[in-house]
Amino acid sequence: MRIGLILALLPFLFLSTFVSATKKSIPPTEKDLIGVWIGWEEGQLAFTRVDLRANSMGYCARIFAGTDPEVYQIRRWSMDGWNLKIDLTPISPKIESIYLVGLGGRGYLQLKVSAVGGKWHRKLVLLPESDVETAQQNAKQAIEHAKRDLAN
Repeated sequence: MRIGLILALLPFLFLSTFVSATKKSIPPTEKDLIGVWIGWEEGQLAFTRVDLRANSMGYCARIFAGTDPEVYQIRRWSMDGWNLKIDLTPISPKIESIYLVGLGGRGYLQLKVSAVGGKWHRKLVLLPESDVETAQQNAKQAIEHAKRDLAN
């Protein structure tokens, strides 16, 4: 009976795989990426905030635990399909020159932060700041509501 059911569903599985494989995803435009993005480097080594402006410029700040923020000006950021490149100039004194490259999607930036000259690099995933704030607020409210319910 199971074999018959599997054989009966097999054509639908192949068809759905074919349809999803032929559907083309549309990369985001630069307009889709304008805004503030936040997240942690791999290993939660540094918190990063990137502010992408409509004029292809902006700001970036990185904060390591127990240190002052490192602030950069975004000289230029650009999209080529899914690929995002962000050129940075240090504003804070005595900080290393870095750049960001990776993939830009609707709702996420999957980047690599690297030292100019390639001495080191780390992975970095950023999410829209507003999405993170909304999720945090919803989670906080849900916990407060659950605590009140348990107290009654």
